[in-house]
Amino acid sequence: MAGPYYVGNAGNDSPNDGLSPAELFLTMDKVNTLLAAGETVIVIGDSFSDDTNRLQLQVGARMEPQTFQGTTLTRAGSYTDYILEFDDLIANDTFAVLDGFIIDGENVCTGGIDARRNCDAEITVQNCSFFDIKGPVFKGGNRGGRLEFLNNKIRTSLATDNDSTLGLAYFGAGTALGEDDPQEIVFARNDIDSICTSTITRDQIYATIKSDTTDATSVDFNDNKIKITYSSSPTGSASVVEFVGSAATRVVGNDINLDVNTSPGSGSMDGIVVAGLDATRHANGSIIARNKVITNAQGGYGILVGITSTTDVHCDNGIVSGNYVKGVDTAGKSPHGIAVGKNFTGDITGNVVESSYAGYLFSEALAAEVTGNLAVNCSGPSFYAKGHLGAAGTLNIRGNVAVVDRGTNQRDMGILAINAQSGNTVSTDFIENIVIFDQADPGAYFLANGGYLASVATSQLLPNFERNVYYLPDTTDLTDDLFNFQGTKNTIVEWNANSEVTGDQIVLLPRAKIAEMVNYYKQQAAAASGVTGGGGGSLGLGL
Repeated sequence: MAGPYYVGNAGNDSPNDGLSPAELFLTMDKVNTLLAAGETVIVIGDSFSDDTNRLQLQVGARMEPQTFQGTTLTRAGSYTDYILEFDDLIANDTFAVLDGFIIDGENVCTGGIDARRNCDAEITVQNCSFFDIKGPVFKGGNRGGRLEFLNNKIRTSLATDNDSTLGLAYFGAGTALGEDDPQEIVFARNDIDSICTSTITRDQIYATIKSDTTDATSVDFNDNKIKITYSSSPTGSASVVEFVGSAATRVVGNDINLDVNTSPGSGSMDGIVVAGLDATRHANGSIIARNKVITNAQGGYGILVGITSTTDVHCDNGIVSGNYVKGVDTAGKSPHGIAVGKNFTGDITGNVVESSYAGYLFSEALAAEVTGNLAVNCSGPSFYAKGHLGAAGTLNIRGNVAVVDRGTNQRDMGILAINAQSGNTVSTDFIENIVIFDQADPGAYFLANGGYLASVATSQLLPNFERNVYYLPDTTDLTDDLFNFQGTKNTIVEWNANSEVTGDQIVLLPRAKIAEMVNYYKQQAAAASGVTGGGGGSLGLGL
């Protein structure tokens, strides 16, 4: 092995030999004619660009700046494509590393790093900073191997949305990831802050890692910090993080902040979306845990398992655990906290949702254990079963807590609610859940504003309500209609007289005690807002 080889804008391809800073080459083309697998390229100078084209680093090598502060890789002349490309010039290659660079797109370049021809290698991009890239920061290819994007910083501030993947890494465009061989993707400990001053005008994935693949592609998306800011109201649809693939996905410990203009618009903005690709390629065993999602988007989902709430999610044995989602109150829109879509199976445990419309939405889920979750001040139903495709006893909503102490907009649904979706029969268990409702006169409040403690929408539904407890101020009139069963308003006595209800009870307490209980669970929610540091699982929500 000869190297390391030195290259920089002050170099010369001839007669220099590239083996020292005094003899550095001028172009990566010259370096690549000599570079062997396992060797290192060291870039000299404050900035570096090829004179005519994108920079190329052949797989099998390592590229790093001479100084810790890093060298800025930039475009050359009028060139506006990707700044750097990993190429496949070396046979039987095994790895490539890009470490410590600054990659500046100058609001002109349509991409940062192109790794679509990686030849089954392990490619690592780490400790780099990306500025003002107008398109994908890192684009992967359809070959096998492992792609790692670690400890990088991404900053964009652009006047147009220009590309559907503005500001964040995007895997799999044109040819899909893992199309030829299985592939692993690790995206960890990155810091992304992206600002866009335009309106979303089309359906798009705004900032995403997406793996539409015909072979197994596993994704680990862990401990990243992401802030996406829109100064205009969204009119299309977008996701901050979206994974659609054919293997288990792990989305763990991320901190996501989605800030859009507070006027409603007509758009839908999601935080985390995970789903399988189709009927033969599933994302079974996916884990979404210990993430924090804060959003003021007035449509969409904080966390969604599925492409939409009514599309088959192709995800069995999924785990949604220990997440914190804080949304926004809105009268005319329906932003939801945590939702699982059609045919989902798995566990939803120990999560906290604040200030969404539906706190937890189960839309045609097949089988799920929903336990130990907390919903605080959702403006619609806190726990909402909307369709269920499984047998009786397979959608079990048990041991959860819903707290409401301010105005709601429930649209004539209960804090615990069950409804049909697409005309299907719904069989859902609501067992031993706790509802705390702090209004001086709940009956008058529901009459004026709509809503109930619990509701069953139509006669086609087959619910099972058992031993749920509703804590209300002792100023409540128990002869008021606080429930709705199949379109008929019910008192607590009438509610329990239905064959589908067993042992539900209202507990009246002094309002000061109700306020104390509310404050306790708000403190639980505040503590849960730091979930990215660890934890997960049941929150221990007993009284």
